[in-house]
Amino acid sequence: MIAVYIIGGILAVGAIIAGMVLLHRKKQEPVAPNPPEETPKESARPAPKPRTKQPSPKKVRATLKDRPAPTDIFLIHLDAVLERNLSNPDLTVEQLTNEMAMGRTVFFIKLKNLTEMSPVEYIRETRIKKAAQLLEKDDLTIMEITYRVGMSDSRYFSKCFKNTYGVTPTEYRQQAKKQK
Repeated sequence: MIAVYIIGGILAVGAIIAGMVLLHRKKQEPVAPNPPEETPKESARPAPKPRTKQPSPKKVRATLKDRPAPTDIFLIHLDAVLERNLSNPDLTVEQLTNEMAMGRTVFFIKLKNLTEMSPVEYIRETRIKKAAQLLEKDDLTIMEITYRVGMSDSRYFSKCFKNTYGVTPTEYRQQAKKQK
């Protein structure tokens, strides 16, 4: 647990140093002297630069099935915090922001930009993903899994699970056993 904080801190310091080095290099680049001014012709405007059209990246909602690998330090740290607190049914966004040492607004904006999900949606998706893993490998009852992933209402859990995977937890477990 402490190792996650240490690694996260080291990676964050490394990213800050890399950014400072890039800024320092930009300041040291020699500036080319201005070319001598030519006599003005009929038009004093410079010729327009040819524009290259950059494809705009499409933001695709990161769902449980196609969530990107958490290469971002923020997501790695958030996933570690969620893993530690997953069984807590009273986990709130305020507790997450406190553990992440961020303000609520900054946390919300950063998570929304990276995952296209709100913090509450991200917590729910993480819980459902963990429940699916438990359904595949453990012989726990649905109620035990519900409590283990921090949800206290089994009906709500089944509803969320079905919205994500398209089948109920029981059907998911049966499909997983058939595939083995």
